[in-house]
Amino acid sequence: SKAMVCTAGNPRIVVNSLLVQLAAGGAHLRYRGDFDWPGIGIANRIIETHGASPWRMGAGDYEEAIAQAGTAIDDLPTLDGRPLVAVWDPELAPLMAETGRVVHEEALLGLLVADLLR
Repeated sequence: SKAMVCTAGNPRIVVNSLLVQLAAGGAHLRYRGDFDWPGIGIANRIIETHGASPWRMGAGDYEEAIAQAGTAIDDLPTLDGRPLVAVWDPELAPLMAETGRVVHEEALLGLLVADLLR
């Protein structure tokens, strides 16, 4: 069976405790967040702390999301802040910095739901 934990931002004590318990119980944790610098920071912590795997968080996933935006790319928020290296994909941060656009996870909702239904 599958379960989804929505953290609504940076996970705090309760969510971290839940993730520890799920991992201890044998759950395979996967993490999905926004393609922005805070999202990369949160992903780094979840992956390093809880042994989670990234879920549609690679450079190719970012490229695909940007391509899907098409001519509406100018409507995507501008990527601001200090760049962070994605511990799971060294190509992601340079690509994000070069493109300069944020892709929120909601933009991939259709793909994520399809993944869960498989």
